[in-house]
Amino acid sequence: HFDKTVEDFRDKKVLEFKEDSIQQITIEKDGISKTLISKQEKTDNKEASITWRSDDGISSDKKIVSNLLSQVSFLKSEKYLSDEIKNKLVNEKPLCKMRFKNEKSIDLTLFKMDTEENLIGISSMNEYAFTLSQFNGKEIVSDIETLLGITKEEKTDS
Repeated sequence: HFDKTVEDFRDKKVLEFKEDSIQQITIEKDGISKTLISKQEKTDNKEASITWRSDDGISSDKKIVSNLLSQVSFLKSEKYLSDEIKNKLVNEKPLCKMRFKNEKSIDLTLFKMDTEENLIGISSMNEYAFTLSQFNGKEIVSDIETLLGITKEEKTDS
């Protein structure tokens, strides 16, 4: 006899990629969208350094981009949700969307739950809807808001 449920045995990984394989990131929240493109630049000491520029040519904070990538490059869910919930989400307005491009496109869409602080997610690398821990969700959303230039005053629900 096991004292665990089927859920306890499921692989909780919902997104996985090598951070340095990503060449382009598109983020969207509150009607604001931005595409960031990675560029390798040689520095004086001949080391290649990656910088991120938005499609309008403005440099983005490398530390925030790096933090966002490390948050989602090996993303695990708290638990999976029913197909019914995933089907319902298709018609809902997402909290934010992300698309990461390397040799393929990887999508992550987050939705706010009515009842809890956790976020619901849908990933192109996993067929199930899932919940993210409150900590992971807040961290990802905070990085996106920073990169999009959404300030605390503009947020309606903080």
